[in-house]
Amino acid sequence: GASVPTETVVIPGASDWTDIDTPLTFGTGTMDATGEGSARTVASFDGDFTLTATVNSETNWNFGCFATSEVGSFNKATGNGGLGSMTVSYFYNGGDDTLFYGSASQGSGGTWSSGDVVTIKRVGTTVTFMNDASVLLAFSQTTSVALTIMFGAGGTTDINDIQWVV
Repeated sequence: GASVPTETVVIPGASDWTDIDTPLTFGTGTMDATGEGSARTVASFDGDFTLTATVNSETNWNFGCFATSEVGSFNKATGNGGLGSMTVSYFYNGGDDTLFYGSASQGSGGTWSSGDVVTIKRVGTTVTFMNDASVLLAFSQTTSVALTIMFGAGGTTDINDIQWVV
């Protein structure tokens, strides 16, 4: 018979994040922020992946992914990690509730309420952001390069149930 692909579920701990700015702390499947800053995953994602996280509360929460090859441009002191200055980056900017590819606005990303589940996923070469079951955007800019996840905030933020599946 055909082989069935296996998936690995990761509930990240503090050691799964790096370039962490002081206002951010990570626990098992959690991120808390007391001010502006960002962090990125240690892992990079070469193929299909799905990341989910549940909003408890947020102030200008930012999330996204970017080409691992651009990690040298990551700026943990900003809420969006400096993803707007990168060539291959996909992110939600909580300061203005806008989705971006690099520095180019891709339209509204809506707002987040307690209990909402964010999904960042790549299937094939398409990166998609979702709020619960609703697709916010399947980006038209496709990529097959390794990607790194970014979480950040502009103020007090509490994110729970973070996990990724590869």
